[in-house]
Amino acid sequence: MTISSKNILTGLGINKFMRKGQALILVIVAALVIGVVGVAYLIKVNRNRLGDITFNTSFAITKIPLSQTPQHISPTNWKTYKNNNLSFELQYPDLLYLGSEKQGSVSFGGKGVAIPYLIIANTDFLDYKNLALNKCLKYHGLDVEYCLQKGLQWKQDKDIEDIKLDKVDAKSFYISDFTCKYHIVQTMNLPLIEFKMCISREISDDIFKQILSTFKFLENKKSLDDLIGPIGK
Repeated sequence: MTISSKNILTGLGINKFMRKGQALILVIVAALVIGVVGVAYLIKVNRNRLGDITFNTSFAITKIPLSQTPQHISPTNWKTYKNNNLSFELQYPDLLYLGSEKQGSVSFGGKGVAIPYLIIANTDFLDYKNLALNKCLKYHGLDVEYCLQKGLQWKQDKDIEDIKLDKVDAKSFYISDFTCKYHIVQTMNLPLIEFKMCISREISDDIFKQILSTFKFLENKKSLDDLIGPIGK
């Protein structure tokens, strides 16, 4: 008696198993097709919705070229700081915290930051003329160098650029040392004052320029005798 392979498979129950396997494969394939169609539909719907949306890409802090800085802008929700000793006032964001106030200087820091972000002083100016010639100089009495940065890297036409600070002639330049890269702004005439701003991810150069745009000297400006009198005597 001849036994066919079909009968053998049937007897072993393999034929039935194969039919179930084929049915399972069909179910899986159908599910995949439905899933792909569904995802394609959702993508199409979302694209249509996004086409009707206008994104607002403006920021509260705008880029203001220093040479074209408008006078006394008042950024929203910024604090006002006034220093009668140094005869100026300005506004600053919540990212900065008022640090130490001394006779000839004031500093602003950041939360949890050891070194100050911003120092404003009327003494110990950085020697920009010597810096322009030698590119790198040492701090007063310290074996630490600071070097002049290229102005073009910081949106300046020159390495040391002439600007106005509340209508007073000033110089703008950038230096770097082992701690930070700084934007320096110092006046050339009375009232004498120097800004030293550490540029970082938290406080960008654009924010510093916005701070400068709020700066103004007070009416009771210190005379040259007031500034150098104690030294001269």
